Amino acid sequence: MRRALLILSAVTVAAALVPPALAHVEVRPAGIESGTTATVTLETPSEREDGSTTRLVLTVPDDVEIVAAQAPAGWSATHDAGRATWTGGRIAEGATTDFSVEIAASGPARTVTLDVLQGYDDGAEASWTPSLVVLPADAAAPNQHLGRALIASAVGVGAVALALVVLRRARRRPPRDA
Repeated sequence: MRRALLILSAVTVAAALVPPALAHVEVRPAGIESGTTATVTLETPSEREDGSTTRLVLTVPDDVEIVAAQAPAGWSATHDAGRATWTGGRIAEGATTDFSVEIAASGPARTVTLDVLQGYDDGAEASWTPSLVVLPADAAAPNQHLGRALIASAVGVGAVALALVVLRRARRRPPRDA
């Protein structure tokens, strides 16, 4: 008992000493189709207790292009093919703001890394590297086989029902004397 209490205490102290996970910029949706333009949102929290986010810069790889950047209320946005910058607004401690961009990706299916620089009112910066999956052009419209799925479901339900009937009958039979 004493040993368990000691282990529990050690785990509790270790958990308390580990700094809380910092918030980070997340990309929604996580993937876009190659050869098309899609709206991607950067969900951006202000994770610092002593400052507000006042600038966000998104840089994309060469085979990804920023077509447009939309500014949330109170912010302004500028962009070129490889970079979008949002300034003029504020994300206070504990708040989150969504920044949207129209992105076009070309080429094969792959995962690309985006570079996001989050600037604060005291001049500090945080760098994030969220991923974006580029899906093959035909991934958006997979073939549907609804009829086959229904047949497979019916066969599965029938097999389960048959197994239950067999089990029930097996339990009702009295044991045979040997």
